[in-house]
Amino acid sequence: MKCEKESAAQLDRHFIEPVGSCQYNYKETCSYKCNDGYLTSGVTQLTCGAGGKMDLPLPMCHREYGMGIHLM
Repeated sequence: MKCEKESAAQLDRHFIEPVGSCQYNYKETCSYKCNDGYLTSGVTQLTCGAGGKMDLPLPMCHREYGMGIHLM
């Protein structure tokens, strides 16, 4: 069984990109990271589960500056 790949548009909306290669096989865990200029909020890994769906929620990213989040 394979999970559906998250649509590029859905991940782009959250400024997320995959890390390495993910085959989206059942019980496979895929890692994601924020694009440059964004900080991770929440999970960075999703696992392919029963029913062909990846775990929720999706990873989220927020701008480093301009949204109240700043590097120290």
